[in-house]
Amino acid sequence: MRLRKALFASVLALLPTMAEATAPLGMLDRAMAQGNVGRVIKTFPGPGGLTGVVIDRDGDKAIIYLTPDGRYMISGIVADLSNGKNITSIDGEKYVGNLGIVHGARAAQIAFQCANLSGVTVGPKGANNEIIGVFDPTTPQGKKIMAAMMGETGNLAHQGKLNILDIKMVVLGTNAPGFLSVPNQDRARLMPALLKGLPMPAPSPIGQGLANRNETVLKGIPLKPPFLVLYLPQAHVEAAMSTDNLLQVQSMFGAASMMAPNIPGGQP
Repeated sequence: MRLRKALFASVLALLPTMAEATAPLGMLDRAMAQGNVGRVIKTFPGPGGLTGVVIDRDGDKAIIYLTPDGRYMISGIVADLSNGKNITSIDGEKYVGNLGIVHGARAAQIAFQCANLSGVTVGPKGANNEIIGVFDPTTPQGKKIMAAMMGETGNLAHQGKLNILDIKMVVLGTNAPGFLSVPNQDRARLMPALLKGLPMPAPSPIGQGLANRNETVLKGIPLKPPFLVLYLPQAHVEAAMSTDNLLQVQSMFGAASMMAPNIPGGQP
């Protein structure tokens, strides 16, 4: 919770005023230390007078931006509205490394393919906007992504933003046939047990068939699980990436929260 509040809200008033400090980055460092969200390791010129900042938390790196007065921090997706380019991704690949993020029409195609995967869906059925996570909870990386997605889904629900998007979590691996053998509402109730590694219901022929179908569909998707898809066509945002990075999970959900007011029916 402290990490979400300190890092991945759409815009956070971290620094009180410039008059209170001669070194805004020093204040950012202190704010991050107090929130246990890592440390600053690099800065660079950002778009529109923003200052780009590379942060590190236990080896996970992410890009954030500071406003020119040093008072506000921006996270999630920073886009160039003149050409639709994802500036955060471009800066991430330049200053952090190849993040393996797919954008635009290719990401929309991946989202369409993932719509055919079976999993558990939280939020309105048939929503136009969706966050999709694909993972195997029997692996350390998959378990980490699953836990992060569950926490961030609860946060979006608390914000009342699941009225304009849904969250789909696709379970792979040995637990998938049993998990998929029950209806969606029961899958949602099984998520905590799945996270703890507890036994799933006995697989039914239908559950086994859905698990096999997932594996077949995934062969046509050029991403290795665990991966995430952010599909917000009503806000003109599409992105997909393989990741076991918690900061990227929180950044993707933070972007969805930030974009919600731009989606018809979103909160003002």
